[in-house]
Amino acid sequence: MLWRDVGFFGRDVVNTTTEEPSSSSSSSSVDVPLVAGGWSFTAVVSTTDASLTLRDFATRPAIVDERLRLATAVSCSRDRAFVVTSDGWVLTAYADGASGTKWTKLEGVENITSACAASHCHDAVVIVDASGRAVEVRGLDDATGPSTREASLAPGGDARVRSVALGAKHGVFVDVNGGCWTFGWNAYGTCGLGFASAEDIETPTRVESFARANVRAVSASCGDAFTVFVAASGDAYACGYNGDGQLGTEDCPVGEATAIPVLVDLERVVVARCGARHCAAVADRRLFLWGANDLGQMGVGSDVMSHRVRPRACAVDVVAVAVGVHHVSLLRSADAAAGAEYVRAHV
Repeated sequence: MLWRDVGFFGRDVVNTTTEEPSSSSSSSSVDVPLVAGGWSFTAVVSTTDASLTLRDFATRPAIVDERLRLATAVSCSRDRAFVVTSDGWVLTAYADGASGTKWTKLEGVENITSACAASHCHDAVVIVDASGRAVEVRGLDDATGPSTREASLAPGGDARVRSVALGAKHGVFVDVNGGCWTFGWNAYGTCGLGFASAEDIETPTRVESFARANVRAVSASCGDAFTVFVAASGDAYACGYNGDGQLGTEDCPVGEATAIPVLVDLERVVVARCGARHCAAVADRRLFLWGANDLGQMGVGSDVMSHRVRPRACAVDVVAVAVGVHHVSLLRSADAAAGAEYVRAHV
């Protein structure tokens, strides 16, 4: 796979230096890598090249390991990336580039299909296997090995989980039937349950407004105090605090909050990813951004605008996107017809 670096934007940094990779990291095969955003870095996993690259303002040498060919998901916490493989291994790679890497075998966990780490935590990750079982893994750094705990949805729901999303203090399970189950911090109605509460939602609770409207979700993403859901119809919905326009709609005024998910002003959404106070989505292979811009998250200087309320397209031929706390990373096809070259850009 041939990569060319074309820029880094976010945190008020713009760098358009172009670099060619070493020949050892390229391949004649093309795959769409797994990507995830961390606190201030991005992780890119290529199963074709069996490699993991951590990128902030400069690309570090890739970590190459044959076990990465079985990678099924990558997720990032505050200061490290977690790569999970289908046969139950977890690779922990530290963002500082100096602390090395560590492989951990999860006993009794196989056929992993997805994973998500909490942005404000260090060594906790929730994984989902092919049977729809969700397992919380903690203590990957512990000398005695990690501890695991199976997560379950509230009684009466489909027990099979499709995916999980975690924010700073709250999370979402999406089940195989498209139902959404939220939990955690709900001070701004972040969980989308129709009410705000000072107490946390301790048990995953179904978002009934989706069930009543026959909205089937395919994925979700969590920011610091807001949540975005993507439906099978291509619509996106958002709830929580709209302090910087991160809900992507004028139906909820900036500075206010909604506990009932509202439509984002964007159609045909394939995927949406939340940062702390901004959001990115891919629709029709175009990248759309909205929300806070105090650190240049919108790809323009913070002196140009403080925030953006409605989604605006800023890149085309996008095949994957990852969002960190204050930045966005994207994978963009430079030759969409041939599919032979991809461009990696950080916005």
